[in-house]
Amino acid sequence: MQAKRTVCAGIAPVALLVSWVLLGPAFARADTITTFNVSATTIPPGPLAGTFQVDVTTGTVIRSSVDITYPGVSAFNQLLESDPLKTSDWTINVGNSRGIGDALTLDFTTTKTPGSLVGFTGGTITGGVAFDTSGEKLFSIPTGGTITPVLEQLVPEPSSLGLLGLGFVAWLPIGFARARVLNG
Repeated sequence: MQAKRTVCAGIAPVALLVSWVLLGPAFARADTITTFNVSATTIPPGPLAGTFQVDVTTGTVIRSSVDITYPGVSAFNQLLESDPLKTSDWTINVGNSRGIGDALTLDFTTTKTPGSLVGFTGGTITGGVAFDTSGEKLFSIPTGGTITPVLEQLVPEPSSLGLLGLGFVAWLPIGFARARVLNG
């Protein structure tokens, strides 16, 4: 009977170790990707609107996420460049899907971390301009547009610790029944 208790006592540390290994990823922090709305009024008057995504953990614009539109022009959806501007702002250069087509430059503030998109929470458009393939200006963007985060509906996930605890509770009756059988 003593050997059976030793086996059970040996299983407990193994179960605890396995639990920690399985729970490790629950405590890891993945990159956070945030979608931002772009909104500005241009000269000549027209609405510039769209979205792009930023990995706010690494401070990079997601290349495939840019989609900015202006009436009468193909969507600007090809990220060409994304760099700091001066000491506290950021600039992105975006082309459209026509290959070597129209190009848009968009400058904006990065208030949380100057000159970086790490922790970016939105900003004010400080200027911009778009040119067609011949170099003719399509429109310019005066100061005052906005870049704001899209509010996403989060679906709550069950807590890993809660699920682990529920699993242990579910196995308790089986363990008690087995102990009764073994102890006679």
